[in-house]
Amino acid sequence: MGLAVEFDEKSLKNAIIKLRDDPKLREEFGKNARKTALNYDWKILSKRMEEIMSANICHEEVLT
Repeated sequence: MGLAVEFDEKSLKNAIIKLRDDPKLREEFGKNARKTALNYDWKILSKRMEEIMSANICHEEVLT
């Protein structure tokens, strides 16, 4: 989730003010940012890469 704004100064200013003035929105954005950041943990990424590589190796073995 994020704020989509038009490409102009007024829209950006209004979005910044909205974040400044809305503690619940800031908290929600913060929670979502932390969840997203956890997806980029090295252990998680390496496990995903291993799964992808294993799936591709198994798929190639079936084809040959």
